[in-house]
Amino acid sequence: MADVMITMERLAELEAADAKLAALEAAGVDNWAGYPDAMALLEQEDNGSSDAEIDAVTSIKVVSDVDEDGVE
Repeated sequence: MADVMITMERLAELEAADAKLAALEAAGVDNWAGYPDAMALLEQEDNGSSDAEIDAVTSIKVVSDVDEDGVE
């Protein structure tokens, strides 16, 4: 199991991206003819994180600021 630390700024970016995706899906973007192609591109660009690795995250700590080494 692993812990993840992110900044408040990154959390806000992720929340905004999630809200944008929800709005696009509600408007039917998943019915767009190019949607399967976009999902295939996304899969190709995957950084190698597996669902098992993501499921292994047990907690996320949000911090106000971290340095380049991830230290508060």
